[in-house]
Amino acid sequence: MNKYQEALNEICSQCKHSPKCRMFKTKCSEYENLQELVKKATPKKPIERHYEDDGEPEYIKVCCPAGCKVQVGSYYNFCPECGQALDWSFE
Repeated sequence: MNKYQEALNEICSQCKHSPKCRMFKTKCSEYENLQELVKKATPKKPIERHYEDDGEPEYIKVCCPAGCKVQVGSYYNFCPECGQALDWSFE
């Protein structure tokens, strides 16, 4: 568990809206901010984007998995556009 997830758990345990945050998905601003950090700090594997699917010449780029579609290289630990942590392990 990373430090952002620990902080998120702590806020939810102390939040006066805690049952709503968990059961009804009504989120306080602190919860929303930390949830975004948890998602960005959790490393995700980059994706291969096939550009011929977009009607362009045939080539493949390795892109950020968060949806910003920025090309990334193995020298990046984080997406330079959105900050998503990247997992370059070969599993």
